[in-house]
Amino acid sequence: MQLAKDLGLIHIFSLAAGAMISSGLFILPGLAHARAGPAVVLSYFLAGLLAMRGLLSIIELTTAMPKTGADHFYISRAMGPAMGTVAGVLSWFSLSPKSAFALVGAAVLLLVTILYTLMITVTSGVLGAEQLDKRQPSWDRPDGSPSASPPCRLL
Repeated sequence: MQLAKDLGLIHIFSLAAGAMISSGLFILPGLAHARAGPAVVLSYFLAGLLAMRGLLSIIELTTAMPKTGADHFYISRAMGPAMGTVAGVLSWFSLSPKSAFALVGAAVLLLVTILYTLMITVTSGVLGAEQLDKRQPSWDRPDGSPSASPPCRLL
């Protein structure tokens, strides 16, 4: 069975950018910084150096054997079809949780956005515009005259 080579530049770019941006750029650095603090910059640098070794190996294999199938194809050629199948299945299993986590993160973001919008809508409907105006901070001077701008308070 021959695989069709019909993915264009925009398809590959979209897949790669989506995988990097989804959890790798927006979610994981915040979690890592919460645990490691400023040392997360050094951690990312060291991880990048280690990942570069794998990247250069994949580049060499791709230029030597320009076929579709990536890891599955290279391992099948080197170790046989059984090991290639295992590598393909493991690759699929490693990418599935990443996609699932990205979907869960997007669902939570959507849920929080919807709940926040509903809260604002319900609050404005229940209290009415007059009550919301009363809840706004007043920047009046102590003598009662209105000021043009909010006071500057230093902590």
